[in-house]
Amino acid sequence: MPDIWDQYGIKYDSSSAANDQNTNLPYQLFSNRGYSAEVDVIEFSMTSSDEDLSPMNDVWAVPGATGYPQGSGLYQQLELVKKIAKYGGSYTFLIHPTSFGVGITWATSVQLFDDKYAFQKAFIPLVRDIAYFDTMGGRGDFTYARLKTGIDWTIDSNVATVTVACPLPIKNLTLHFPTKWTLLTSTTAVRTPADGAVILDGSVPAGTYTLTFSTVSTTATATYPSSVPSASFPVITDAAATTTVSPDPTGVIIDDFSNPQRYNLQNNSLGQYTYDDKTTVTRTSVQGDFLLIQYNSSSYWYTLLGPSSTCNDYSKYDTLQIAFRFPSGKGEVFSINVQDVDPTDCTTTTSHYLPVGPGSSYLFKDDYFDWQRMNFNLTDFGVNTTSLKAVTLARFANTSQVELDYVRIGKGLLV
Repeated sequence: MPDIWDQYGIKYDSSSAANDQNTNLPYQLFSNRGYSAEVDVIEFSMTSSDEDLSPMNDVWAVPGATGYPQGSGLYQQLELVKKIAKYGGSYTFLIHPTSFGVGITWATSVQLFDDKYAFQKAFIPLVRDIAYFDTMGGRGDFTYARLKTGIDWTIDSNVATVTVACPLPIKNLTLHFPTKWTLLTSTTAVRTPADGAVILDGSVPAGTYTLTFSTVSTTATATYPSSVPSASFPVITDAAATTTVSPDPTGVIIDDFSNPQRYNLQNNSLGQYTYDDKTTVTRTSVQGDFLLIQYNSSSYWYTLLGPSSTCNDYSKYDTLQIAFRFPSGKGEVFSINVQDVDPTDCTTTTSHYLPVGPGSSYLFKDDYFDWQRMNFNLTDFGVNTTSLKAVTLARFANTSQVELDYVRIGKGLLV
């Protein structure tokens, strides 16, 4: 078939199943399904289809919910997309142009497209923050151009020169480089959305482009906070460059989870250590621009508020601000622990636990779709704000999941 498609000018195909091909990444097909000669056809393997969902609707239900022992289709597909998003894979969902089908027990003459349309309306808002939507031709043209693009580099002293040869026009090509490098120049428009990534911005014409980088490692000291504690947690100082924090009267971003690469190196937005010490069900991971924590009653997760050696002064601020979302659709029960240290030695640590969720002063809504932006008064923890150390989530009441959009320490309410 690939040879026939190529002969008749068919460039892109989605007739194979991702599970059969063992990949959710696009790839170029070979002549006669062999391995000796490529044909100009790109395969985007089908990830899932409407026939995999029984029933197909807009219901959100976690595994074990009434009528949904494996969770609803909406839940299952979101979990699948999160996994694929970790490595930038392609998600292709097959929807038949009718709800009728031989052997499909849930198909009836009154459903028509209502079930599939309802699923799409509910599913798209769940993945739009971690996905890029495109047409078959759009993603096909990009993939084909990327396959043809060549990259070479040289390093002279402390400067790396990267040459990108694009024989075809390409849009928003992303390049990854060592996080300790610094981009110096580029012969085309670029964006640097995160440490270790640069995007050739917009529609880039065919041609050869040059980017130069400084390979000298630099570490910038955060403007806020100016004083930092001694940490008993292991602190990796060479994992990633510290992000410069500009003075902000409204607050300090501890982590906005905008950089999966930085988080995988166990660094938060301040360049400080963050981890779960392998206590969670699966390792905590950034899903696009939010953090997913899958926990049980023994789990905990923490993020440091500054590097080691001195007390960490946050006395300019009065509120811990965290945005939560609960995949179970139910507000969970756990505690937030804000640690401080003895200001006389900046090493002796005290934990201050604040219960949150049902039965506490800080309640969550039973809702998955919306971020719940919570503001916790630091006085409720009883901490010394001139010598803070870390923020920890712990004492989970059961096994479930929670997502974080940001962790900040600020002044007043953040809505």
